[in-house]
Amino acid sequence: MTAKRVAVRKSGVLSADLDGTTMILNLGNRSYYTMAGVGPRVWELVQEPRDVAGLVDCIATEYNVEWERAEKDIRDFLADLDRNGLIDCEY
Repeated sequence: MTAKRVAVRKSGVLSADLDGTTMILNLGNRSYYTMAGVGPRVWELVQEPRDVAGLVDCIATEYNVEWERAEKDIRDFLADLDRNGLIDCEY
């Protein structure tokens, strides 16, 4: 996943926040997911199309972590969301 790649939530995926935990239902495959920690913030950010570098900048700044660490974690997280059919990644 390159920095020029854009990530956005897929249609047909519903989510709700409950006390800092985000619950997600993928209507397409009828799967249910939960996320906590930084995950809900990333999920919020990909409500609109976002490039990976912009996501990394935002998370590194908001959570006061090194850019390289944020980049690796976000790339891994986005890859997981993509594998589970929750986001679209486009160039």
